[in-house]
This record gives sequence, C-alpha cells and structure tokens, in this order.
Amino acid sequence: METVRLGKTGLWVSRVGFGGIPIQRLSEADAVRVVLRCLDLGVTFLDTALAYGDGKSEQAMRDALAERGGRDEVVIATKIPPKDWVWPGKAETRLRDVFPGDWIEECVERQAMNS
Repeated sequence: METVRLGKTGLWVSRVGFGGIPIQRLSEADAVRVVLRCLDLGVTFLDTALAYGDGKSEQAMRDALAERGGRDEVVIATKIPPKDWVWPGKAETRLRDVFPGDWIEECVERQAMNS
C-alpha cells in the first residue's frame, strides 16, 4: 500500500486509513476481524474517538492490535468531544470553554487506557 507523510509530523501512514465509526454496529468479534483485515491490507492509519460506540471502536482496535503483537506499526488518531457544548454562533461559546485543558487531559487519559 502506498504511504504518505502525515502533515508535518514526520510520521508515514498508509494513503488509505480506517475510521472506526462503522464497527460500532458490529459484534465485538466481527469488529476485530474488520480491523485485522485492514491491517492485512496494509492500512497503518486508524481513526477512532471515545464517542464511537462508547469506546467500542477503541476496544476492537486494541484487541486486533494486541493479536498482532502491538501498535508499533500503526498511527492512531482520535478526537475529543466538546465539554458542555454550546452551539456555535452564541456569544458565550469560546474554544477554551468547550475544550478546557483539564477536559482534554481527562479524555486523553481515558483514551490511552483504551488503546
């Protein structure tokens, strides 16, 4: 599979990545099989988030990578959900309120435990 540099990071990933939204609807075993198939095809960029099935996507990726001996060969991207979201356009919405530092830290720690 063709690889590309991920932005300015210096990381190299497969041009085709895999996003974890669809596997939240599968059984745990099927979700792991899908991730394993992606790895078989040379996918090295996986995308997930806490919101994808309340961690189900992360669990499937973790289990598949554990079966393959670890995550050293892949890059995992994630997203942090807004805290106490206020719809855009309202004067009281500020980035620091939606993504306060302690919330970001908590989410990163939770996701690190899941991956």
